[in-house]
Amino acid sequence: MFGWLKGALSTPKAVDRIVKGGIDALDALVFTEEEKEHMSQKTYETWLEVQRVIASESTVRSRTRRYLACGVMGTFLGFLIFGGVIYHWNPKWSAYVLSLAKELGGLVLAISVFYFGVHVLRSLKEK
Repeated sequence: MFGWLKGALSTPKAVDRIVKGGIDALDALVFTEEEKEHMSQKTYETWLEVQRVIASESTVRSRTRRYLACGVMGTFLGFLIFGGVIYHWNPKWSAYVLSLAKELGGLVLAISVFYFGVHVLRSLKEK
């Protein structure tokens, strides 16, 4: 049943090749600090390049993305301002409006990082 395995392991070169492959695979899984830093730098540079390409495009998709982002951010800010203004007259209603703003928090964070993160990272890189 395992005749092929016996044949594959019958020569010392085959065993050495299998052991070397296993060691190389384990070595690839464990990064040194220098390798981690290098990988982090490469990831950062790739992300910045993607952001540059996205920022300069004006396709229908990119314009749609901008309109949706502006709509979500405008709704979020509207909820915050409206909740703050009506607090004086009706605290319960204000709490409800602010809870709606809280529900949009994750989406607002994602949009903020996507649109403004590249500018923050670029300014940090220049320092």
